[in-house]
Amino acid sequence: YLQAVGEAFRTGRYAGTVYSGEYGDLAATVAAVLLHPEALGLAAAETSGVRGTLREPIMKFMHLLRSMEYRDGQKGSVVLKELQDVIGQFPYQSPTVFNFY
Repeated sequence: YLQAVGEAFRTGRYAGTVYSGEYGDLAATVAAVLLHPEALGLAAAETSGVRGTLREPIMKFMHLLRSMEYRDGQKGSVVLKELQDVIGQFPYQSPTVFNFY
């Protein structure tokens, strides 16, 4: 990835397209930065079977609640009983300053 970006900066060309053909061409450099398969995540997705980053279990659960437009019937905060045992973490109770990772 870095080699492709450096080569685009040096030659002014990227992926068969000639931008200015001169040293220091920012159009070719930006094209290389944005359009390279590694920048798009295609190479990582093909090799690992995973695309993007991991989210904490509690964040996945909260995303599910928000996407389903969950509303608690009672006033006050939502208490998720026994959630810590099920997903292995609970908000504001991380074991270290590095959170759960």
